[in-house]
Amino acid sequence: MPCSRSCPRTALPRALSPGDYETHRAWGSLTIEKAAGGDLRFSIEVLGGNAHTCSLQGPIEGEIGKADDSDPAAPCLVSFRPQGKAIAVGSNTPQACRMFCGMRAMFEGSYYLPPKGCKPQERVVRKETFTRQYRARHYPQALATIEKLNAECGEFFDWIEIDRLRNDWAITLYHLGRSADCRAALAPTRATQFADADALREELPPTDFENYLAVAKATWHNLKLCGPRGR
Repeated sequence: MPCSRSCPRTALPRALSPGDYETHRAWGSLTIEKAAGGDLRFSIEVLGGNAHTCSLQGPIEGEIGKADDSDPAAPCLVSFRPQGKAIAVGSNTPQACRMFCGMRAMFEGSYYLPPKGCKPQERVVRKETFTRQYRARHYPQALATIEKLNAECGEFFDWIEIDRLRNDWAITLYHLGRSADCRAALAPTRATQFADADALREELPPTDFENYLAVAKATWHNLKLCGPRGR
């Protein structure tokens, strides 16, 4: 019997869009691009704990990618599902895909197209603008620049860079005489959870500790500059 207009319609799946995607906190990046003949290819790069990585790429058919250099008998299959403003990336064959990742790294998660002004190189340029303003002691302008950068792009900075940004934000507030706001800007940083480098070393893997230590020292220094709570 022919279907009438009242028959339910099945929604067509959303097509994957080529582009450069990032996870929140920038631990992973996904590039989807058109190859020769119009076929899609993916490339995933991940930096996990203690500098462990994932690196894999390959063709996509429909919503399933197959990693190059996989075992033909048991390939690494990666799923790509459009989900709002993100692409949800998963592994259909977790064991086969582990060979592409270090022990402390995984690629599964949501990858987003950064908004305008928040792509990696755009963030660098905006941070350089802040630095010029700060060094020229144009503190109100520097504050506006870094607050806007944090509001628009903060979720795309990695865990170390976001704390570095919070320190720049805090020291600018300090120069404007806003001690309480300075401390508030530093409150979310990881370093505020630890009294000193020895305590921090016990918590972080060795490479992460070395990469973060300079930011932690800046945080502890800036907390002293900002003065006691309630000032």
